[in-house]
Amino acid sequence: MKKHFILLFIVFISLNTNVFSQDFWEQLPFPYEVSIMCIATNDQGDIFVGAGYDVDNGGVYRSLDDGQTWELVLDMYSGAVLSIDINEQGTIYAGTNRGETPLFVSFNNGSDWEELILPSTDNVVKILCISTDTVYVSQWIAGGAFLLRSADSGATWDTIYTSDHVSEYVSDIAISSSGVIYISLDGFFFEMGGVYRSADNGQTWECAGLFNYQVMALGFNQNDDLLIGVWAGFYNINGGLYVIYNGENEIHDLYPGPAVWDLVINSDNDIYFAIDGFAGVIRTLDMGQSFEFVNEGLQSGSGKFAIDNQNYIYTANNYGGHIIDRTIEPTVTSVISYPDSGFIKIGLTPNPANDKLWVGINEPGNMKGTGNLIIRDLAGRIYKKETFIIENKYLETDISGLATGMYILTARIGNGYFSSKFIKL
Repeated sequence: MKKHFILLFIVFISLNTNVFSQDFWEQLPFPYEVSIMCIATNDQGDIFVGAGYDVDNGGVYRSLDDGQTWELVLDMYSGAVLSIDINEQGTIYAGTNRGETPLFVSFNNGSDWEELILPSTDNVVKILCISTDTVYVSQWIAGGAFLLRSADSGATWDTIYTSDHVSEYVSDIAISSSGVIYISLDGFFFEMGGVYRSADNGQTWECAGLFNYQVMALGFNQNDDLLIGVWAGFYNINGGLYVIYNGENEIHDLYPGPAVWDLVINSDNDIYFAIDGFAGVIRTLDMGQSFEFVNEGLQSGSGKFAIDNQNYIYTANNYGGHIIDRTIEPTVTSVISYPDSGFIKIGLTPNPANDKLWVGINEPGNMKGTGNLIIRDLAGRIYKKETFIIENKYLETDISGLATGMYILTARIGNGYFSSKFIKL
């Protein structure tokens, strides 16, 4: 059971107590002298940090205890690890700026590393693992962007994209459920940048839009919509969050304006994006209909994201920071972690709902006493708070007084926490 899944329970003396006064983020202990470049997590919740930048102590740092202690498992000395990704089997790939050997792989959770030979010795700035043996690697070379792919875990490589724009590189890679490859390009001069796609497995490419924009991040949600984070444009200085909806080719703006460093999408299709250095994190829970800052407790300022399989989000400054923040609670929760009985599955039914909503618990005998429930809208306004006694498999609450729309129900039961969106008809 993950330690950070067991939350402190506050006894609510009065229904007027605001249970959401706590921070959204918490800082993880990390060596102060280490500059963070990237973050990744595996299915066991182990955390891996690529470090370096312009100081010593570069390499891969690993935490096996929920971020409480760290060890240097790949020592790059004065070099830097710029990118990390982990495949379905737990194989770790680390991209570096280390000249002749810019790519390393570990088959035993970071304890030992092997060098992988690439056609080019330039910096590896992005890695994407697909399934168990396919790896995409972006390199920033003197002649322009360079994208490689290996179908045999890095033994051999094919070049699938190049550009002749000096000072341009592939900043991110995303693949749709139908196999269309999208790449984002970042550059430093006019007549470069944008989003490109290939519908024939990398044989040919076309510009999907945002040419002359510094595009930093891509990500597909569960609807196969492509979310796009833009730092800035060369003719129009605005950045922002953009989208290509599934089945369309046109790029739409969701949140134009701020410089977006990175984005992450949780399993509930909520989008979090990091903006301009120390400005923080913005999220949308309704695919761009509304937005809110979620900066409570944030120390790093945000920049680079990672998300684990329990929907905890990790963030750190983009280039050169030494602080890691993590959400205090999962951004989506479908189970309660209970100390005496392990994971207790709960859920909402029906959803959508009209008059009544039930919180279903599959093992009520393992939980005793009372719980607390709160309903709020997507802007955070509280519409209902109540306490309840745990007696059977369903906790009933009346929602007939709510207006039609989307809401968030949060329940605290014993030491556990549950949160889920629902629709009021």
